[in-house]
Amino acid sequence: MRKNTVYTRGIGCQRILLGVYVDDLILTRADQEEIESFKDEMKHSFKMSDLGQLSYYLGIEVKQLHRKIIMSQAAYATKLLNRAGMDGCNSVWMAVTQCKCQWKLVSS
Repeated sequence: MRKNTVYTRGIGCQRILLGVYVDDLILTRADQEEIESFKDEMKHSFKMSDLGQLSYYLGIEVKQLHRKIIMSQAAYATKLLNRAGMDGCNSVWMAVTQCKCQWKLVSS
């Protein structure tokens, strides 16, 4: 049985994206007024609470800044290292930068 986890409503600039995982929802859209309207509509149909801006979801920390969103799995990685008994190991810093690579598919 296939279950969708991302739903959309509307088109173009009016589109609302709704991500669902078990009993957690992530809602996004460009217009805050439309988000509030959609949340009110959902509250009339379901028992739910608004936890505010997304900050942590499925092991991913989310920081929302002006004009950008930073996502990190540092806490999850630390938890895994602790579980594996590697929390005292030396770490290596590696920067990930944007690449303007162009990929081309070719037949073999």
